[in-house]
Amino acid sequence: MFSKLDRYKSHALARRHSSGGKVTVDSRVLDNSYGGAGASPTDSPSVAIIRIAGTSGEEDSLFYQPDTPQNLVFEEKEPDAIKGATLVKLVERLTNEKVSDTSFGADFLLTFRSFTNSRECLNLLIQRFRMPSPPGATYGQLQDWMKNVQRPIRIKIIGFIKSWLEKYPKDFTKDPDNGNKLHGFIAQDILSSSHQTPGEQLAKLLAKKMDDPSDKQNLALVFSEPPPKPMLPTFKKTSVQSAQLGFMDIPAEEIARQITLREFKMFEGIKPWEFFNQSWTKKDIQNTASPNIMKMIQQFNRVSQWVCTEILRAESLKTRIATLARCIELADELMQYNNLNGTLEIISGLQAASIYRLKQTWEGLSQKQRDTFEHLKELVARSQNYAKLRAHLRQCNPPMIPYLGIYLTDLIFVEEGNKDYLEGGLINWTKRRRLATIIKEVQTYQLKPYNLESVHFLQIFLDSTEPLSEEACYEMSLQREAKENASPASPSPPISLHNSSSSLPNPAENPAPGSPAPGSPATQPRTAASKALGFLMGKKNLNRADSTGQLPYVPTVTPVASAAAPAMEEPELAVEEEEFELQHRHGYKFYDKDSDSNILLERDGSSRIDIVIGATIPKLIERLTYEKYPDSSYVVSFLMTYPTFTTPLELLQLLIMRFHIPPPTSTASDLVERFQQKKERPIMLRVLNVCKMWVDRHFEDFKNDPELLSKFISFVENSMVKSILLSKAGTALRASITSKLENGTKKRGPSKIGGEPPKPLLPGNFENLLDLPALELARQLALKSWNLLEEISSREFILYTRNQGFELATSHDTKETAQNTQKSPHVSVIVSYFMSVRDWVISEIVKVGNKDERAKVLDHFITTVQHSLSLNDFYSSHAMIAGLESDIILGLKSTWMATPVTTTNSFGTFRTLFSSRDNFKSIRSKMNSIEPPCVPPIAVYLHDLAQIRETVSDNLEPSMFIHFSKRQRMASVVNLISNLTIQRYRLTEVEAAQNMLSSLPVLEYTEAKKISSENSRRDGDAQLEESWDDLFGKATQNSKVQRASTITALVNPALVRDLRAESTDSTGSQNSRGSSGSISKADQGMFGMRVSGSTEVHNAAGQEKTLKTKSSDNVNSGFVTANPSNMNRREAERRLHTARTLSIESASVKTLAVHLFLDDANFRTEFVRETQTKQKLDPDEALKNHFGGGEVSGLYYNDREGSVFGWQEEISAKVFKKSPNTFIAPVLSPTLQQIGKADLSLYLRAHKFLTEFYGQPTKLAILGVSIDESTLAILNKMGAVFVPVVTSSKTVTN
Repeated sequence: MFSKLDRYKSHALARRHSSGGKVTVDSRVLDNSYGGAGASPTDSPSVAIIRIAGTSGEEDSLFYQPDTPQNLVFEEKEPDAIKGATLVKLVERLTNEKVSDTSFGADFLLTFRSFTNSRECLNLLIQRFRMPSPPGATYGQLQDWMKNVQRPIRIKIIGFIKSWLEKYPKDFTKDPDNGNKLHGFIAQDILSSSHQTPGEQLAKLLAKKMDDPSDKQNLALVFSEPPPKPMLPTFKKTSVQSAQLGFMDIPAEEIARQITLREFKMFEGIKPWEFFNQSWTKKDIQNTASPNIMKMIQQFNRVSQWVCTEILRAESLKTRIATLARCIELADELMQYNNLNGTLEIISGLQAASIYRLKQTWEGLSQKQRDTFEHLKELVARSQNYAKLRAHLRQCNPPMIPYLGIYLTDLIFVEEGNKDYLEGGLINWTKRRRLATIIKEVQTYQLKPYNLESVHFLQIFLDSTEPLSEEACYEMSLQREAKENASPASPSPPISLHNSSSSLPNPAENPAPGSPAPGSPATQPRTAASKALGFLMGKKNLNRADSTGQLPYVPTVTPVASAAAPAMEEPELAVEEEEFELQHRHGYKFYDKDSDSNILLERDGSSRIDIVIGATIPKLIERLTYEKYPDSSYVVSFLMTYPTFTTPLELLQLLIMRFHIPPPTSTASDLVERFQQKKERPIMLRVLNVCKMWVDRHFEDFKNDPELLSKFISFVENSMVKSILLSKAGTALRASITSKLENGTKKRGPSKIGGEPPKPLLPGNFENLLDLPALELARQLALKSWNLLEEISSREFILYTRNQGFELATSHDTKETAQNTQKSPHVSVIVSYFMSVRDWVISEIVKVGNKDERAKVLDHFITTVQHSLSLNDFYSSHAMIAGLESDIILGLKSTWMATPVTTTNSFGTFRTLFSSRDNFKSIRSKMNSIEPPCVPPIAVYLHDLAQIRETVSDNLEPSMFIHFSKRQRMASVVNLISNLTIQRYRLTEVEAAQNMLSSLPVLEYTEAKKISSENSRRDGDAQLEESWDDLFGKATQNSKVQRASTITALVNPALVRDLRAESTDSTGSQNSRGSSGSISKADQGMFGMRVSGSTEVHNAAGQEKTLKTKSSDNVNSGFVTANPSNMNRREAERRLHTARTLSIESASVKTLAVHLFLDDANFRTEFVRETQTKQKLDPDEALKNHFGGGEVSGLYYNDREGSVFGWQEEISAKVFKKSPNTFIAPVLSPTLQQIGKADLSLYLRAHKFLTEFYGQPTKLAILGVSIDESTLAILNKMGAVFVPVVTSSKTVTN
């Protein structure tokens, strides 16, 4: 009778074991079990009630909450369609046991990143899977629940995760914590449930994706027939000759094919999340958030400008007409291949001002060519929101490349017309569903590829085209045809974002929007490509000059909804403002209209939002609560920076005044209704939103000012809570204030993200921070730094006035001003801690007396920097590098010589990364690709803020407006910091380590300098005349892998000192001796001798012979050896090897080499062999010879952690660049030999690893003495290149 119950208990116990839960059985089961023999469990009053303990509370009740208007609302016209919901309710709907809605799952998978993240999503699915049984259920009810509720829910969860893994595996492969959590969930939950078979399939799928993390879908590449044969030029061209290939040499159809292939590759690479939040319009994130969309936009503009360039480069009218005709033919061919994007590229180029005005050229076209152009122009016209192009799109079958601008326009319309969240904070699911509908349509065209053959040299030709700038095109257009001939016979207006007119105006009389009038040569044109796609690049005011002083251009766009698009909340477009005459109220400050006397605006050509440059305080408040449209970025910037020009009390008073707007003078009911709808209610809502954001982001303003808090609460309770319109929202705001007063402000960083942190690496004897392994030290530093940064409010950065950016790494002034201590206490702390870490590094190194032990400490810190960078802790890394590159540490040259080669190589790389050269260019470039968790390089951003603060005035002259654009610039810098610190590190704090990091032992600068000088004196550093950069830095900066051998020789500085000490006794006193050989010019070249000065040696006949050598050595002028006859051969060889490795060319060293060469046949043979080998292995020269020139640099990586097996720890390679390709040539042991098939695996793994480290796509080049034919064939199929290592131009004579 108990078998089923016992099995369920065991299963539940096992299922809850990992979470600490336990199964308890109600005491009623102890009496009569199920009520006696023959009794049904459901009939018995003594029913076994299974309760799951240890998980009660929020987790148990998470998915048992009833549906209420506060967590779930439906569309009025579609009762089954969700309008808005909480995240929990969306997950509940996704896995609902009764509702089967596949489109909902697809939409959720596409859009969930716009309101949550993958970790939280997985966490909720796991909680849903582990949903406990209903409390108080009878045994029969429990069985029914397991069958009808639990099982369907779990099946849907497994199915959804399977789709998730198949379509977006990088959510797990790029986030190891998420991948590990999923793996644990499958192993502990799914496989231990009744769903073992799908669980095993899911485990295999996860393992497969982990091995091959590509989220690229396997396209159906098997075609029923071969691709059409390429239509090659009439004369054969090779990849080398392609640079001489001309546009007119290639058939238009084949150009269309090749353009289509490259654009489809870009198009199919677009990921769904690139379409969200209009990220392609935001300059600061567009290349990282929407990289493939940006590639399409850049391709569009490049091709359009290339069309203009090709036509204008034709000097004769006849050639120009032929080129124009070829371009029209190309546009038509692209349309035949359903490449609508490509067709628009060409048409946009033909409608650019520089081409549009060429009357004689247009007149030379045949009527057929004119008709083709007119047909294409009408088809792609933007009138009625591309109505004709949309209709044509629906008639086409894939493969196809649609015009991306259509969908981006639709997405902008949905984003602008619908809020992300409904009232009450519910996720606006209607908006997500509409976004998903648009994105899914794009995805349907990504599935089927083109059955065309790529022609390599034609692709190179397309890559190598160099379009002229718009200005250059227009100047050349004026040269080709004078201004009076600017009107074509059948002119066609350029594609613009405004509705096209049916008439065809003369451009000389009615220039197109954004185009210059022909009579205004100073006004330069902008191509139609810029007009057609420019707005997709950014919606902020692009009439503002950038850092280079150039004014980017974006035309005005008024999105028009597609006829097929569902109805949506349209944004309030300011068409014609209705003015309301307000009643007079004493002291009201918002009567004045916008004028030059109170506000300075910049008109944004791409949106309806005006950019505030400067204004009076009332006008700034007015724009903060503007009735016509909201501007959240303006609100964020204002609330962050307002203390720089006003007080919290004044701000509150003005907001209250703005909220209570006077009524209109007229009492007509229709006018009052319009006033309430268009002015009063929007203003009240804007004030509410500002107040809510003020409380959410800057509650410290109220916490530190009781008077402000009291007045604010009074305003909320008396004006908002009692308002019919805002009662609910006002009550929620009042509750938020109460919560913050009782519980404090929540710290940043999501705490709900699942996954176990890595176990700390603690040694058995832990008494000092340096006892910690470098990785654990880096972890603890990251935690310490992030905790310090977490305490800083955004406002503190704005109010911090100490100008330290470049100087922070070297300054020894730790004193803070009273203002900074009071207004920016936490910024002062993090600045001070930066200096403490820097000085701690210096102190720990210099206080070690023994040079070799000191070198170990140095190595430990550099390894810690490497781990810190891997953790994205740029703050601690920068502080440690600042200590390591201080003059105190760089002066310990013998210590550096005693460190491993990898240490100095890594340090050189890190120095370059944090160099302040070109305004921290290297680290800024690095930060563009960094994602949280992260501790950003605070010194860089403090420098930016200081530059803005010092170089831009607070007020605009002569109006003395508040210079708000300055505040916006400062706020944008702070937002960069905030965006990088939104996520907490998932690491375990070691209390002892954190305590030590809180009180770092540091020496005073003068004391550290004194100890360091004593160490240098004891180590004999004074005898090393070269600076640190001479010994290490130059090679590092040039990325020369060969520097490893130089530093290897420097490991024995005692030998160098001995040799230099002998120089005072032996200069010019070389004894002559008999020898059996002579020195030829080839032999001199083999020793690297350069002729100048003289030293005597003997030839075979015993006669004196003068060898010209360098009289003074510019590197090591004092390095002279002792008489070779007074030392044994081994000692002589040792000295010579050191001299040769150090590139020392003094006369005595050359003499020593000559004597050894002439005296010892074995030495001579060995030396020649060694020299020949070195000359043969010249990868730089080999690469340049093979490719016919190019740029070669070095790449080095220390695989100390064993990330890749199969080669040495120190991995080096050559990076070869020759436009448009970049090759990586790993330097491995097989490089010295013939390359065989067995070596390919090693090279492929090395190339993959080094490419990831390099950070850019590269091709593989394999260096070797020779290669067998079968291996070469495999390489060719892979697209790799074999480069034979050639002998140097120098000759060797035995």
